[in-house]
Amino acid sequence: MNLNKKLTISEKLKLFKNIPLAKMGAVAFLMGMFMVMLVALQKPDIFFQKPEILILFIFPVVGLLLMFPAIKAFPRIINAIENGVCVEGELLEFKTTGTKVGNQPLVKMKIGYELYGQQYTCEERVIGPSRNIQKYLLLVDADKPNNAVYVETLPVDLKMEVIRRNKIA
Repeated sequence: MNLNKKLTISEKLKLFKNIPLAKMGAVAFLMGMFMVMLVALQKPDIFFQKPEILILFIFPVVGLLLMFPAIKAFPRIINAIENGVCVEGELLEFKTTGTKVGNQPLVKMKIGYELYGQQYTCEERVIGPSRNIQKYLLLVDADKPNNAVYVETLPVDLKMEVIRRNKIA
C-alpha cells in the first residue's frame, strides 16, 4: 500500500532529529554560531587583529560535520516516506559497529526485500535492534526501489501512521 503522505515542516524536523548524530551536530553548530556572533557583536574587529580567535569556528564546523550524514540521507528518507510502498524484508546481515548510543549498540543491518518481482537490499544503521525479528517492515520509494527506509527508525507518529494505513498488527 502506498503511503502518499506529504510531510509538514514540523514532521520533517522531527524526522531529522531522529537520525543518529543529527541532533548533536545541530546543537554544536548552533552553540558555535552563537559564540561567534557574541564575539563579533562585542568586538567586531577582533577577527582581523587576532587569528587565534578563529578557533571559535571549530564548534560550527564540527557540528556541520556531524550533521553531514543526516543531511545527505534526509532527501532519501523523505522520498521513501512520501512515495513509499510498504514491503516486508528479511535480515541478510547483522554487524555491530562498535559504537554505543545510550548504552545500546549501533548496528548495521543489511535487509533484503522484493519489489515488482526483483530482489533489492538496503543497509540501515539502527540503535539496539533485536535479531529475533523475522520480518522487517520497510518503506520503499516506488520510483527508486533501491531507496528504502526501515520503519522502526521513523518517529513514533509516522511509524504508527504507516502501521495504521497498512493494517499491520
